[in-house]
Amino acid sequence: ARSVRLDATSARAVTTRVAAPLCAALAYLHERSIIHRDLALRNVCLQPVARRLVAKLTDFGLRCAPGPCAGAVRL
Repeated sequence: ARSVRLDATSARAVTTRVAAPLCAALAYLHERSIIHRDLALRNVCLQPVARRLVAKLTDFGLRCAPGPCAGAVRL
């Protein structure tokens, strides 16, 4: 993985372009009663596509879907 330092203005622009699609992805999952349960920066991959960064939400190993954990209480 390559690390890149951004100035404050560029960092805000990237955050805005990444946060909105991630929120939309989470809304899509929640509409289907799927909860990620491990949302963290380490589970977001940024992929360059056509001179843009596309955010991909990863690591659904702890996800909660209808079934065995439906209605579970998190302590």
